[in-house]
Amino acid sequence: MARLSLEEANERLDNQKSFGYINQFYLTDDKEHTIVRFLLKDVSDIEVYSIHQVKMTSKNGSEYVVHVSCHGDNCPLCKEAMKYDKQKFPLVSKARDNIYIPLIRFYDKDGKLDPAYQVFVRSTRFYRDTLAGYAARYNVDGYTEVERVGKGTKTAYNLYSVVKDFDGKALDDSISIEQLKEDFEVRKDDIFGRSDSLIKDWTSEQFEQFLETGTYPKGDLQDNDEEEEVKPRNRSSKHGF
Repeated sequence: MARLSLEEANERLDNQKSFGYINQFYLTDDKEHTIVRFLLKDVSDIEVYSIHQVKMTSKNGSEYVVHVSCHGDNCPLCKEAMKYDKQKFPLVSKARDNIYIPLIRFYDKDGKLDPAYQVFVRSTRFYRDTLAGYAARYNVDGYTEVERVGKGTKTAYNLYSVVKDFDGKALDDSISIEQLKEDFEVRKDDIFGRSDSLIKDWTSEQFEQFLETGTYPKGDLQDNDEEEEVKPRNRSSKHGF
């Protein structure tokens, strides 16, 4: 199993009838910032996985990255990653330990109030160097301003506890994490455990097919291509925030 967190991954649910694309949280520009709420009661709720980043090419020619569970000893992707050891952006990365934090992002890239469910993916170093200290001082389930600093491989994220929105109005802290999860249809296995979860858990046959063809293996809801036009599950909020 790839799960390294305190809790075991939920039982996998195969052959889901609907595909719910899980959108990752990004800030694209230096000094860009927004307000979020982490869907956590405590940092012990954070899910940690060992994964490989596998680069794919869509039908329209654009590249995207898939997170694939590392299978530890004798992992086919660990062996494949050795071929690209000197490359800056390899086809298959070395195994890395990441944290996955579900959150509600309240403002879009243009500063418009548009609440959306996303998942913040960072290295375990971010937890140790930034998030752990923040959580020790503030309620991790409160409103947090996230700021991007730097570009490219020099990118870092700063966290600030906030009680007012960008218009200076008090943020509503009466809304529970449980209510937010219900409103935005957050599921326990969105990150890992289903065939359409953010992290893919390939079978031996899927590993073999990818290594032979370099394409997304069949036997998964995403099949051979990740449709970039698929919209994330951006639910209309019942709250004014």
